[in-house]
Amino acid sequence: KENEGQGVARNYAIKLARGEYLTFVDSDDFVEETMLEELYKKAKDESSDIVACTKVYEVKSETLTISSSLFDVSDPYRKYILNNSGPVGKIIKREIIQNNNLYFPNLRAYEDIAIVPLWGLYAKKISYIDKPFYYYIIHEGSTMKQLIYNEKLTHIYSSLDNLYIKFKLLSGDKYYSELEWIYIEH
Repeated sequence: KENEGQGVARNYAIKLARGEYLTFVDSDDFVEETMLEELYKKAKDESSDIVACTKVYEVKSETLTISSSLFDVSDPYRKYILNNSGPVGKIIKREIIQNNNLYFPNLRAYEDIAIVPLWGLYAKKISYIDKPFYYYIIHEGSTMKQLIYNEKLTHIYSSLDNLYIKFKLLSGDKYYSELEWIYIEH
């Protein structure tokens, strides 16, 4: 999709997808060649709807490996909400998104935060592989890392409001602390 934002492009692809699981890879990132094979095997072995992996963040040739469980809590749903606000570094059953209308909102920034944590509420089972499969490249001038104000950054408010309203409808206050962390983090 031509310059309509990541959410619009991702939604377009989701609607065309026919596979059992979906994954997302940003255009400037890369993955280990066995990532999908290993995540899919784990999903099949454990009957999981979502499987997340470790991500490696690279900034100016410095690397930081972030485990699939930065917050290692025993409840896999809380763990997912706290650690996986972005769509990358995981596979998810396509039907969860399509059958529950869990598409990305049409925002120019922070569209992932508004919806990705919700995917976990619809999953029957979430699993994790603590192997560094996804390489997230952070550029100095990216929207999320800039030092100069950009109006797109105000989309965080719409994203967080959307997330809170949907969580409240689906789970009451069960995940209040996790949502509070997402607000603080972003």
